[in-house]
Amino acid sequence: MDTGTYPDIIVETELSAKWTGLTVTDADIRARSWTLLWFPALLALSPQGSLIRREDGYLPAYEMVPFLRLAEARWRWANQDYGTCQAVLETIGEEFGASGFMPETLYWQGAVALLATGREREMARRWRVLRERYPDSVWTHKTLARWNPRP
Repeated sequence: MDTGTYPDIIVETELSAKWTGLTVTDADIRARSWTLLWFPALLALSPQGSLIRREDGYLPAYEMVPFLRLAEARWRWANQDYGTCQAVLETIGEEFGASGFMPETLYWQGAVALLATGREREMARRWRVLRERYPDSVWTHKTLARWNPRP
């Protein structure tokens, strides 16, 4: 990661704009508290130190920014900032459309569209794109469940 991912100018720009880096070794007590199974482990933590998102194993530079933006989107979601969450997710599709994180991104775009607008049609529109582009993805399979948002 130190020689391939972090020196990438796009990754470096994203990290310096919104994140603080922390290197933890397997000897570090924090490694045990986070149940780190494999190194490197990428942990995105909230400003309060709670885990937002994790990815175990190496991520190449072209996947690092989508990972970070999904973490930011999740944090925005948790703080009910659905408009910003939606905007962050849209940048992943616009800038990193070939990312392996795209099926997940489309899934969350649909879910947050429902929360932001209250319209199921907005969710269905994004999930239709997910089903068409990634029919074998587990994220697509999640959209196929019978779901009634109203109790």
